[in-house]
Amino acid sequence: LNALTRAQAKATFFDVGSQVRANPAPVTRKANAGMEIGVHGWDHIDYSLMTYGYSLYDFNAAASAIEDATGDWPTLSRPPYGFYDNDVINAAGDAGLATVLWTDNTWDYEYTDANSLRWDTLDLASRNSVMLMHDGVPATASAIANIIADLQAEGYTLVTVSTLMGGDVETHVVHFEV
Repeated sequence: LNALTRAQAKATFFDVGSQVRANPAPVTRKANAGMEIGVHGWDHIDYSLMTYGYSLYDFNAAASAIEDATGDWPTLSRPPYGFYDNDVINAAGDAGLATVLWTDNTWDYEYTDANSLRWDTLDLASRNSVMLMHDGVPATASAIANIIADLQAEGYTLVTVSTLMGGDVETHVVHFEV
């Protein structure tokens, strides 16, 4: 977060509702810094194995925790692992959440070397890409300031998913399907 704010860059974070409920301060801090916060489920589970009703309940609970932490009901959901089916998309949509995935997966959680992650991420970057990265990953934490600086030096502007999509994001469909 510090690297993003220092660089005046924006990002979208997808947070797990149970973790937000247990410790809302990090999500509040992200929102106060102008970052977008989306739902990553109540727990980090494969919602495509659950019923529509279970998923809807979890998405609403997670969105409520985020709203309590930020003051705003989120508008986006990213299913854990990128696993979804029609019930997941419809449950998210009925909770007022658009389902978004990514265009490029950095696989950052598999890296132990920050420099390799940095250069591989730069190789993936392209106009209008949505890059999947994870906060709390040591290699990402070490590389992110350089990744941001390098992307900005190449002329990229880092924005939230909603900004990239023009602000009004349709629910009940999948955006950036991988």
